Amino acid sequence: MRKFFLLSAMAIVVIFIALNPKKVFVISMIVGGRIVSPEGSDILYQYCFGNGDTLKLASGYIRNSPVVVKSMMGMKVGESKKVEFRQAEDWRLSYALNPFHIKREKNGYLVYQYIEFDRSGKIYTDLNLGFTKIRVYDNIVHVFNCKPFVAVCRL
Repeated sequence: MRKFFLLSAMAIVVIFIALNPKKVFVISMIVGGRIVSPEGSDILYQYCFGNGDTLKLASGYIRNSPVVVKSMMGMKVGESKKVEFRQAEDWRLSYALNPFHIKREKNGYLVYQYIEFDRSGKIYTDLNLGFTKIRVYDNIVHVFNCKPFVAVCRL
C-alpha cells in the first residue's frame, strides 16, 4: 500500500511538472525563499495568490538592511524618497523591495512599495545561489492570476 501511495504521489508530481513547469518553478521560489528571503517569499506569495490587500512586512531584517540604514541617513520628518540599488548591495532585500520608497515620519520610518511585476519579459532578478546565479525574468509569475498590491513596513 505504501509503495502504491509513493508511486501515485510521484506520478502526480511528474504530471504537474510536465504540464506546467513555470508554476512549479514559481512555487519553488516561494518555498525556497522562506529560507533565503522571507520578505521576498511573502511578496511573491501575496502577488501570486493574494487578493490585492496591503501586505505588512516584518521589520526585523528590513530595519537592519545596509541599504535601508544608508537611505535613512539625514532624512527629515515628512521627507520621502525612492531608493534604487544593485542586488549585490543587499541580496535579501533585493528579492523583496527593489526599488522601494521610504518616508521619515514623526515616530520612525515607513518603507513601502507598490508591487506589480513586469509583463514584458525585459525585467529580471538574479537569484544568487552562492556558487552561481540564475537570471529569472519577472514575467514568469504571471502563470498565476496575480494581483498588484502595496507592501509596507514600519520601522
